Amino acid sequence: MESPLIVGSDTWVDLRRSVESRDANCRAWLSRVRGWTAAVPSGSRAITLLDRAELKPLRPTQDPRTYVSWGTYFWSNPATADGLPLVHLDGEVGPEVLAYDRPVTEQAFTEMIWLASRAYLREDDQALGRLRAMLEAWFMDERTAMRPHLQHAQIVPGTEEAEGRPVGTIDFNYHIPRLLETLCLVWHRLGASCRDGVTAWFHAFLDWLVEGEYADWLQLPERNNIGTYYDILVGSIAIHFGCHAIAKQRLTRFVQDRVLQQVEPDGSMPAELRRTRSLSYCVMNLTGLMQAGLLCEHVGIDVLSPKTESGGRLRKTLAGVLPAVMGETQWPHQQIHPVCKEAAVMLAALAERCFGEQGLLERATGAVCVSRFPGLPAAELIPTDYLPIGAWRGPSEAYTPDSLPEGSCP
Repeated sequence: MESPLIVGSDTWVDLRRSVESRDANCRAWLSRVRGWTAAVPSGSRAITLLDRAELKPLRPTQDPRTYVSWGTYFWSNPATADGLPLVHLDGEVGPEVLAYDRPVTEQAFTEMIWLASRAYLREDDQALGRLRAMLEAWFMDERTAMRPHLQHAQIVPGTEEAEGRPVGTIDFNYHIPRLLETLCLVWHRLGASCRDGVTAWFHAFLDWLVEGEYADWLQLPERNNIGTYYDILVGSIAIHFGCHAIAKQRLTRFVQDRVLQQVEPDGSMPAELRRTRSLSYCVMNLTGLMQAGLLCEHVGIDVLSPKTESGGRLRKTLAGVLPAVMGETQWPHQQIHPVCKEAAVMLAALAERCFGEQGLLERATGAVCVSRFPGLPAAELIPTDYLPIGAWRGPSEAYTPDSLPEGSCP
């Protein structure tokens, strides 16, 4: 695998040194990471898609290894017996989301990111062993591994999108890039069979992303944050697993199809400003555009320098968004829920890396009262909401490679 792409190898090395030196500010930050100080329990089962509560009747497939998620902002209709047609409430997450596969998937991927980070930063062999078990369960075991596609993500029952939507690729916008960012830190320690199995799964997933049923729609210009994070998924997987021709082919279109389509010359992003949580979406999309810009640099495409039109527009976006997230300025557009101010730290760290603007991280950490220490941008990639092993309220039987009877899953 390639070295870390989001914050870079040096930043991870700085973070490990901070951990090893018992830097007080680093320890204060890590105290927020649930489970960091406790030992990783051994023998605990690996959470998989089979740990969902049940296969709901509106699922377009009853294959338990296929990921299915509910359209994020769709609610059952209280005025009808069957709840259809669904009601769309932008910015308000419908309760049905919790009845499908996003909760179990997000917990499992969060755990894998946490385990890889811990295995690297603390040389924790127990965390590494647990990580191998999780990787095997999700990507290798024929009885539990997720099918390598998102064909049935973000379903909207009662419509022509009842079987899934191309926008469902956004479900993995956070987890896959961060998993690869941390997995590459311990890749050489995972063992050949584990590396081969994970590589095979991601090659199959990449094939689906670039050639599957939704590829043509996703590759059209603009597509707001959906298009941005589609390019990140394709680019990060392709680069990390050595498919550089695929990465170059997709990212060559990034400036024209994403930045110049989504970002106006004044730095505004009209597609995100229309949302009820416009600041949150501007933060999300700007973060994605900068991350994708780093991927473009990796394949020789200049997106971020001030001499380029794209770099100039993104700097203007940052100048409007970052002060609003930090609370320095009033956001003039609709934002129905408060934005998480700590997003300013990663936004500022990315901006320093992308644009070379020093002082932004210091300004952001001061605004949101976060202690600075070497490696903080890498630390920001470690999930603070990791649930300790055993907190999951799923089936009581532990997963081991031999714990499921043959034929229990198709």
